[in-house]
Amino acid sequence: MFLSENSHTNHISHHDEKQLAKFAVQFNLGELLRLGKGAIRDGGRTNPALLSDAFEAYIGAYYLDTNIDAVRDFIYPLFSAVVNEIIFPQAETTPQTLIDCKNRFQQWALAKHGENPKYYVVGESGPDHAKEFRTEVRVTDKVYGYGKGRRKQDAEKRAAEVALQKLGLL
Repeated sequence: MFLSENSHTNHISHHDEKQLAKFAVQFNLGELLRLGKGAIRDGGRTNPALLSDAFEAYIGAYYLDTNIDAVRDFIYPLFSAVVNEIIFPQAETTPQTLIDCKNRFQQWALAKHGENPKYYVVGESGPDHAKEFRTEVRVTDKVYGYGKGRRKQDAEKRAAEVALQKLGLL
């Protein structure tokens, strides 16, 4: 992938650029960029504008190699996890609340649908010593929430919390 120092256009907002750059970091795209000496010296591999462009190019290339459905399946969990974080900030949550959330969501699922929620890992990123897991929780094959955490169990608890908030039960 080759990007010049001036290749970034102002077609996305600063907030969008920062988020797309975070996705690029998750996929280690900065290390894959072919940059000129000046761009490398100026920290181009960590430049949010370049990383954002790289992620956009990555998605575009994936689309050209596959189809829109494959791209949708790839990006939906990424963006869903981000939306949940923005709407339901994790900083206000205590560990005890999260444990209660998983139990409360299980009780709701059993009462409403007669089955336990099922949790699925939909992604993981980061090095082995600092993995981050992304999970979704489903009841009757319908997704009710997404969550992220350093451990699968934490990601599941956060997914249950989001599910309860979406249902208006928290």
